[in-house]
Amino acid sequence: MDCWTLLGIEETADKRRIKSAYAKLLKQNHPEDKPQEYQSIREAYDHALIIAEYMYHEEDQDAGLSYNSAQAPQPPEQAQPVAEQPLPTLHEKDRVRDLQLETIDSTLAKLVQLLQHDESAAIAFCRTTLSEDFFQALDVRYEFEGRLLVTLQQNDLLPFAFLEYLEQEFQWDIDLDRPGLMAIDHFDNNIRFSDAFYAVAHRYLAQIVRNELRVHLQSAHPRIAVDRFDQVDTLLFTNGCELELAEFCEAKHNRKLIESAIAFLTEYQYIANDPSFVPRKTLQWIVSQQMFQTVIEPIGSTAFRWLRWISFFYILGYFFIRGIKVMLNWLM
Repeated sequence: MDCWTLLGIEETADKRRIKSAYAKLLKQNHPEDKPQEYQSIREAYDHALIIAEYMYHEEDQDAGLSYNSAQAPQPPEQAQPVAEQPLPTLHEKDRVRDLQLETIDSTLAKLVQLLQHDESAAIAFCRTTLSEDFFQALDVRYEFEGRLLVTLQQNDLLPFAFLEYLEQEFQWDIDLDRPGLMAIDHFDNNIRFSDAFYAVAHRYLAQIVRNELRVHLQSAHPRIAVDRFDQVDTLLFTNGCELELAEFCEAKHNRKLIESAIAFLTEYQYIANDPSFVPRKTLQWIVSQQMFQTVIEPIGSTAFRWLRWISFFYILGYFFIRGIKVMLNWLM
């Protein structure tokens, strides 16, 4: 079956008509529900666009012929059987791929400019762009997301609201309990995209943790000024602030505030994660100041409780299996 039959239209050089037919079929054959049908339609769409471009150039050449030649009597044409269009060659597929990447890169350039000046406008632009037919294809969305993450990481352009939008748009598997496993299988075997995803997602998670800590401290210490919470946030989550943290904790009420923050981070194991959301040198200073009791005890007690329950079920299972074996031997 040729590409025109799959698209349900006659052979044409009108790309708008081809795109309209593709969009109509895409609504009936969603890539997640009908992957094989979608793949066939996608190949037919790419092939049709290539043929349409060739037809367009041929029409331009034909338009340059002389008037007399165009008016010369021609013998009546005989109906010819419609030949099946060959599948796209490797060269043609590479050309389509290059055009896709060119469109993606130009879109990302516009998005970065918007993101540097107006985060809300960047989100609106990205949402509108990804709703277009071109970006509905799974391979295009895959490439766009991966290249976007690499661009954000390289430019250190990671505003929280935009990352929050990306989490919903691309359905990221965000999990504070297992941040080290988030990137597994998200980009298959593309190491470059996976590394960028992990770096961006970890920064996003760190901001979520900081927001949760602020809410907790404001609830636990309602009389403390807002700028003190800002200080705690900066001192605990920024590299190279150990001396400032030591000076801050010289005041007894400030030390209690830091201990309260550490207790919260420990309770939810935000410190125990690898890598930790708190810089390593900051953790070393916390231990040197004998705040480690707050850090270690909850983790140790939790581990002990789990070990006790595992031992209990192991012993129970052992005697249950022994009882089954004795019963079977007695019946036989």
